[in-house]
Amino acid sequence: MGKRKSSGEKKQRPVKARLIQRKHAGKVVEAYRFLEEVITKYHPELEGAAVLLFYQLGWKPDCDGVLTLAKVKKASDTDRALVEGGKCDFILKLNEEAWEGLAEDVKKMVLDHELCHCKPDLDRDGEQKIDSKDRLCWRHRKHPIQEFPEIIRRYGIEQTLRLDKIAQAAVEKHDRPLLGEFDKADEKANRCWRGTPIDKLDVPTRQARALNNSRFETVGELADHMDAAGNWWHREVSGLGKDTCAPIEDAVAALRA
Repeated sequence: MGKRKSSGEKKQRPVKARLIQRKHAGKVVEAYRFLEEVITKYHPELEGAAVLLFYQLGWKPDCDGVLTLAKVKKASDTDRALVEGGKCDFILKLNEEAWEGLAEDVKKMVLDHELCHCKPDLDRDGEQKIDSKDRLCWRHRKHPIQEFPEIIRRYGIEQTLRLDKIAQAAVEKHDRPLLGEFDKADEKANRCWRGTPIDKLDVPTRQARALNNSRFETVGELADHMDAAGNWWHREVSGLGKDTCAPIEDAVAALRA
């Protein structure tokens, strides 16, 4: 016979994210004040972007001791549809438990870092793209520099920052005239799979639902994140765990093959 449920109050699931209202008692709140200050000073290209701020509870340090202070994602079409007037281009979450303990200059630095991910989506003529509802299009920019601190200590910051240019120069100098046509074919194939919409990825329903609610819009964006984050890439996708992300990894690998 099963145990009887307690007659006491039911345990409630905590709400971990909440929208930050821009104004309180007629005044712009600190988070938005700092956000707008940083945009004006360092990111004028985002003056036309609608950035919504949220507080997030429950972020804990990962196995390497790294604590997430903030995270930004490009709003999906679903996000825009849920916001009145569609005024939502980016969603920026702040670690509520850590935020209040940060100094003002650190708060601005955290916001500045996240805004560096936010960029206009430009066409070949350098003009910002417009969607079918006449809204400006945006993109999520990945980190151009990713390195371990011990590598920087060993080889110096200047050498570390120049590494990608050094590698590109080495490729350009390499004599491979017979590979020209193969390179063109590979480039064409690469563009093809990279542009595949995320909802077209052949994965089970559970994984598909998690991807559709993520910030990734194409398989190329997801693949770039996988390359950058390694074994912990799934932490960026709500609803996925280490034991449930394999079908996605297999599907992406199959497209890239």
